[in-house]
Amino acid sequence: MTTLDLTLDRPLPCYRVIHPLDDTPEIKCDPDRLGRMALRPVVKWSLLALRSYLIVMILLVGYRVFGSLGVL
Repeated sequence: MTTLDLTLDRPLPCYRVIHPLDDTPEIKCDPDRLGRMALRPVVKWSLLALRSYLIVMILLVGYRVFGSLGVL
């Protein structure tokens, strides 16, 4: 006998392992029923600033490419 057998006076629980392909499928969240996400004004302004920054950067890259090609 091992020391574990001597100190353990209750039976160990038995856990069944189920592969995800054999398990029942879980219910997914329907995006159509979620609606619009509520954003605070600070988040809206920061997303607007990020969008503006990306548009300006794309315009600058286009300007640089057309300038290098000699179009401008």
